[in-house]
Amino acid sequence: MAGKSAAPSGPPSKRARTAHYSSIGEVFDGFCDNIRRPEKQRALPFRVGLDFGTTMTTVAYADTSLADLQDQVHTIHRWPGNPWSGVTRTSLQVPSEAAYPTKEFVAASRLNPHSYNDKVCPGYKHGYEVQTDLGTAYLDQESEGYIRIERPKNLLDKSSMTAQTRRRLEKKLQVLGKSAEDVITDYLTVIFEHAKNEMLDREQGFTPHSEVEVVFGVPISWLPRANAIMAQCVLDAMHKAEFAIPKDGSPPKLFMVNEAEAAATWALRGGIMSLSRGETFVLLDCGGGTVDAGTFKIARAIPLRLESDSCGANLTNDCFFDQIWTDLRQETQLGSADNIKSIIDRGPMYTFENSSKRRFAFTGHVTDFEFPIYDLKNPPVNRSRRLGKQKYILTHGDMKDIFSKCLDRTSNILTEQIIGAVTKGVKVDKVVVVGGFSDSSALRFRLQEVVEKLNEDHGLQVWLVYGPEHGGETGVAHGAIHRGNNKELGPKRIPVMSYGIVRHYWLRDSLGDPEMTPLKKGSHEILGDGRRWATDRIEWLIKKGDGPLASVYTSSFISQYQFTMDDSEDWQRYEAIYSSETATKSFFDLKAPENEDVEKVGEIHLDLRSFKDKAVKKGRVYELDVLVEMEVIDRNLSFKIVWPAMEEGKVIPGGQGKFSMVAGFQPGTE
Repeated sequence: MAGKSAAPSGPPSKRARTAHYSSIGEVFDGFCDNIRRPEKQRALPFRVGLDFGTTMTTVAYADTSLADLQDQVHTIHRWPGNPWSGVTRTSLQVPSEAAYPTKEFVAASRLNPHSYNDKVCPGYKHGYEVQTDLGTAYLDQESEGYIRIERPKNLLDKSSMTAQTRRRLEKKLQVLGKSAEDVITDYLTVIFEHAKNEMLDREQGFTPHSEVEVVFGVPISWLPRANAIMAQCVLDAMHKAEFAIPKDGSPPKLFMVNEAEAAATWALRGGIMSLSRGETFVLLDCGGGTVDAGTFKIARAIPLRLESDSCGANLTNDCFFDQIWTDLRQETQLGSADNIKSIIDRGPMYTFENSSKRRFAFTGHVTDFEFPIYDLKNPPVNRSRRLGKQKYILTHGDMKDIFSKCLDRTSNILTEQIIGAVTKGVKVDKVVVVGGFSDSSALRFRLQEVVEKLNEDHGLQVWLVYGPEHGGETGVAHGAIHRGNNKELGPKRIPVMSYGIVRHYWLRDSLGDPEMTPLKKGSHEILGDGRRWATDRIEWLIKKGDGPLASVYTSSFISQYQFTMDDSEDWQRYEAIYSSETATKSFFDLKAPENEDVEKVGEIHLDLRSFKDKAVKKGRVYELDVLVEMEVIDRNLSFKIVWPAMEEGKVIPGGQGKFSMVAGFQPGTE
C-alpha cells in the first residue's frame, strides 16, 4: 500500500499469511416443564454468558427484552454424558475437557457421524463424556485410542504456575497436529451447539433469528494477546456452531469482561451482601484453576487494582494425587502404573473431590480421612502407614499439608489486595468470597485468620462475606450477563493493542519527515515503476495507549496499486490487518525487532481484473488509486477499499472485511 504520496501494491499473494487472530440463593434452574410457553413463537433478543473455566465451564442466558433480569437468568444443563440426573449443582456445569480419537483408533473403528461432536471430528468427546468413558483427568488413556485434553484454558496462561500443565498439553497437541486455538475452538464449538439446542428446546422465545450477544469472561492476569486469542476462539466456535451469527452479515455481538468483575456483579445483583454507596469491597473469586481478586467501589464498579494467581482448588487436587501416587506406585500387587492411576481415580480422587475437600477443617474435631481402594484387599507389610485393608488413610496433619500450599497463596493474594488498598488510602469494608472453592471449610478458616490479623495490625474493620453454599459455580456466567446488560461506566476506550496495515513507501518523498526515519532501514526494492521503495512497512492506524477513542472512530488515506504491462499479471491483491500488544512506532519493517509480536487479525482478497480499463498507464506500469477506509464502531473494526478514491466511491469486489476488536480494549469497555 501507498505512503503519504503514492505507492504500489500491497503484499502480493505469495506473502499472504494464515489468519489466526481477530482481533445466590442457591442458583439452580428449575425444570422447564412449568415454564409458560408463548402461544406463538417469536424471536426475542438474548444475552449469553460464557464462563470457560480451568476445570468446569458454565453457560447461562437471559431474554434481554425483560425489564429486570434478576430472576430471569437460566443456566444450560443436560450436558451429554452427565451421570447425575435432574438439575443439581453438578449438572449446571460441564468439565472443561475433550478427547480426540487417534488416527489408528478411527481407522480400526470406522467411526460414523452420530452427534454434534462430529462438527469437530467423528469420535470426539467432551465434558462428562470424557470422564464417563475415560475416567477423570488423573488417568492417561492414550493407550485406549484417545488423546485427552484437560484444562485447555491453561494453554493461554503463560504464568510459571501453569508451565507444567502447558508442557504436557503441548506434547499432545504435537501428536494431534493442532494448536492451542484449535482445541479451545473445538471445545467451545460443541458447547455452543449444545447451548443452542437447549435454548431452542426450552421454547422461551429463542429462535435461529434471535439477536444474541455473547459475553465471555477472562482472568485478570491474562495479557491482551491471550484475550485476543480467546476472543477469536469464541468467534470461530460461534461460526462453526452457527450460533449467534447475524443473518444480515453484520459482525457477531461480543463483549468481554473480567471474570472477577462478573463475579462481583453477580454478588451485588444476587443480594448476598449489603453495601452502601461509596463502600469498597474486595472480591475474592476462588475457582478451580485460579484465585482472582479485585477491589471495587459501589456505584462505580471500577476496579482500583486487579491481580491474579494460579492457586485455585485444583492445586489441592494435584497435591492429594501426588501424595497418594507416591504411596501406591510401589505396590506391585496393584499392577501397572496405569492400573494404579485407575484405582486412585475410581475411589480416592472421587471421594476427595466430592466430600473430603469440602469437609476438611483446620480446627474442630480431629479425625482421620479414609478413601476406598477396592483392589487393596491385604494391607502391605512395612510399607506406607497410610495403607489399610481396602482403604487409604490420611491423618488430619496429612490433610493440612495437602491444603497448605493452596491456602498460603490464597492468603497472600488477599493480603496484598487489602494492603495495596490501604497504601492508596482506600478503606476496604468487606471481603466477598465467591466461587466453587469458597465452600471449603479450611479456606474459610484461613481467610478468617488473615482478616483478623489485618484488622489488628492496621486498625481496619473488614468483614468476610460468603455466598450461600453451592451457589458460586454459576456466578461468573450469570454475572457476565448482568454486566453485559449494564455497560455504562466501564473503562475508557483506550486501546490496549495497536492495529495497522502493511504499506510501501517511495523513499524520495518519505525521508523528509523525521517520524519516517525507520524507512531508511530494512528491505528496499526497485519496483515496476523503476523507483526505490521501502517495502512491507507497518503503519499503526490505532496505537496502544492513544485515546480514548470515540464510539465511532475513522481513519482513511489514498493508496495505489501498481501492475506491470505483462499480460500474465493476475490483478489480484491481498490486504491484511495486523495487531500488536507492544508496538506503537510506525514505518518499521514487518519483520523488524520492533514488530516481533505482530499477529495477523485478518485479511481481504481483491480481484481487480474488472479495473484494468480504469488504471492509468505510466511508463511501464498501470496505476490504480483507491481509498482505504478503516472504521471502529463500538468493538468492531471495519476495513474497506473503494474506487474512485473518494468518499463517494464504491467498495471494490472483495474489498471489505469486518473483524472483532473486543480484545483491543480492556475487558468491560463499552
